[in-house]
Amino acid sequence: MFENKNTGTDPETVTSQEIDESFGRARANLMSLVQSPEFHQACAEADVDPFDDTEVAYWQVMQNQAEEVLDSAKDVGEMNETDYQTNRLVFAAPNYVMRQAELEGGDSNPPQNRREAKVVASKFNDAMRDFATAFPEVNASALEVNLQNVVNETMFEEEMIQAGSEYIKQSIRGARHEAAFGQILAQAGFNFRETTIEEDLKGADFMIETGDGEAPLDVKASLSDIEARGQEQQPCTVKPDGTVVIYSHLLDSEFAGKLGISEDKAAEKAEIVAPSLEEALNPDLRPAAV
Repeated sequence: MFENKNTGTDPETVTSQEIDESFGRARANLMSLVQSPEFHQACAEADVDPFDDTEVAYWQVMQNQAEEVLDSAKDVGEMNETDYQTNRLVFAAPNYVMRQAELEGGDSNPPQNRREAKVVASKFNDAMRDFATAFPEVNASALEVNLQNVVNETMFEEEMIQAGSEYIKQSIRGARHEAAFGQILAQAGFNFRETTIEEDLKGADFMIETGDGEAPLDVKASLSDIEARGQEQQPCTVKPDGTVVIYSHLLDSEFAGKLGISEDKAAEKAEIVAPSLEEALNPDLRPAAV
């Protein structure tokens, strides 16, 4: 069903032009999907109008359909890793923007299902982090432009387009700090894993091994993110529930416009991060989880 390129797009050697071309194919795939009989059938089964793309339910059905096709295509070798990663972001972006607007609407615009909206946001941010991890050399501004094109083509209210632009920027910034912090943790010798959706919804970015199990790790992109929560001048703190909140120790400028950092930079930051994180993870010093 989807257009893709099976060769020449190894994530380690892919060029900026190939990334842009892959995003172009993904956007064409999105338009193809919403016009397909399979999508219309899925809409009918969900009692959703297949022509009303102003409704959240429309984009939820579309994303569900896309995930099935993408996973199947990747499993049987019909889609290379680059196209898989770009398609994941493109197909998730409209639903993410709609759901994020619901979440930020507060009482004036309550979401029909707040938890479902948070799950959608979590899945998009997860896809963004996977992309940043796979393509650390990609220019962050170029990624933003490619995803903004998706928003421009799928949203029709100027207010939503502008909001979508901010949501995309926030996701890219958070994802590249998280992806880079994964490098730092690895360089520092910590054992950790990615979170489940449930763990992510509780605020964790990683689950990191401690002397007595695991602890949630919440990575903040700037020290001000921690200070704003009352933890003034403390780059690593432990919440009452046992979650370790840590500043990434990375300035946006240290990414040099890219999605990732070098291994040398990760090693440099690991020397800074390790002592305070080891202390925070000490089971004798950490508060009991509540």
